[in-house]
Amino acid sequence: MDESSGKNIQQLLDNADRAFDRTRFSEAADLAREAMRAAEESGEAVLESLARAKRGSALVQLGLYQKGLSELQDAVQSLIALQEEASGRQAYNYIAIAYEELGDLEKALEQYGRALELARLEGDIELEARVLANIGDAYVRIDQPDKATEYLTAAVPRLVNAGRHALAGWAEAGLARACILREEFDDADYWFHKALKHAEMGKALRCKGEVLTAFGNYLTQLGRHQEAIERLTEALAIAEELSVRWSIAEANLGLADAFEATGDAESALEHFKEYHRVHHLMVDEIARLKVTNLSAEIDLQKARYDREISYIKSVELAEALDELEQRKAQLERLSIRDPLTGAFNRRYLDQCLVREFKRATRHQRPMCLVMADADRFKQINDRYSHNVGDYVLAMVVEIMSSQIRSEDVLARFGGEEFVLLLPHTNIDGAVAACEKIRQSIETYPWHKTEEGLTVTMSFGVASSEGHDDWHEVLSEADRRLYLAKDNGRNRVEPPPDSVNSSDA
Repeated sequence: MDESSGKNIQQLLDNADRAFDRTRFSEAADLAREAMRAAEESGEAVLESLARAKRGSALVQLGLYQKGLSELQDAVQSLIALQEEASGRQAYNYIAIAYEELGDLEKALEQYGRALELARLEGDIELEARVLANIGDAYVRIDQPDKATEYLTAAVPRLVNAGRHALAGWAEAGLARACILREEFDDADYWFHKALKHAEMGKALRCKGEVLTAFGNYLTQLGRHQEAIERLTEALAIAEELSVRWSIAEANLGLADAFEATGDAESALEHFKEYHRVHHLMVDEIARLKVTNLSAEIDLQKARYDREISYIKSVELAEALDELEQRKAQLERLSIRDPLTGAFNRRYLDQCLVREFKRATRHQRPMCLVMADADRFKQINDRYSHNVGDYVLAMVVEIMSSQIRSEDVLARFGGEEFVLLLPHTNIDGAVAACEKIRQSIETYPWHKTEEGLTVTMSFGVASSEGHDDWHEVLSEADRRLYLAKDNGRNRVEPPPDSVNSSDA
């Protein structure tokens, strides 16, 4: 590579960085792509990988998760192979951001941990501060305010010292949200006002928009609806200007809640529809990622392990390491999954029920539980054998899993009985989802497995609204299930005074 070519590539990367910092993510992605092409032509593999990582980061910020994660993971694999993994430390941060925004907090925290490790190893104080803030935000999302405060408090002064005022404001908004979880509202007011001040000082519009969204949601909780609408409208304008799906969805959801609280049902419905439209696009991204991301993750881990194992001269030690990793993965899966069907187990379900009921109550958002049971399952076992019965249960889980959202939880409750946890879902939505599943199970070609075999399921639906704890909701769902059985099976039984399954 000649000197002029190298300067051109670095100039493109610097311009991409500046566009990214100003939250002009589309421009940053285009500049990074130019840098990738120039580096590829010059045979400069490290610069090509860094440009790919920058493009992936910009795509993630735009909500294009599948493309963004693909670029980021390819970049990290290349840098590992080139023994330059530390150079791609920022890529891990944006891989984690993608997982967090897609709702996989466990993977997000794992990737944030790697980014933090590399930032500290390289003495990258600014990245360390950003990752600390992101980890704090993740802990807010899983309702662990004390851990969140620990990380966010460490991040804020470092971000201010680095001149990253907008990011500092975003982290301060996270501290305010942690205070709300602890019901420390005076402290929440303090942090929100500091957050707004820093957000105005910085140039990162996305951070400002997310601060405004968080503050607007808080004002709605306080009953200051007009102020909330003003803040959220400003946040939505910023999100739409930047074309950031995540921020557009969140601002619309906040506006829907605020307008609903004022009694303006028409405006509330308009924003709620827009939230679901954008959220649907994100759900499509998740569905595609489920297909493509597993192999990409395996390749990423393999690249890292290949490098580590290259330092182990003993073949026996390498084989032992591989066996231990396989056992670890198997044990982690067994701890939360039912071994026959692959659905979540009762232990994991109980953890989710505690968390989601608490969240639904705090934010006054609907949550539904469904009890589902295979009809006349004993007759299937008796007539066709237990092996066929096991196959039916596994296939039922596969069908149900294909019909639900990534945030929903499907668990085997016992025998042929399953529980479906549906966060942010009202009775009409839950009934419609169950009816779709019911029809899919009924129309599945079971006869191709065993002649004469048919399978149907009954569903009992209950809402968290009006209940003091999740045990009551589960009991209500169980009562509705038994009523579905009494009313002829192969039906969805909603609570009284709600839509029936035939209307769904």
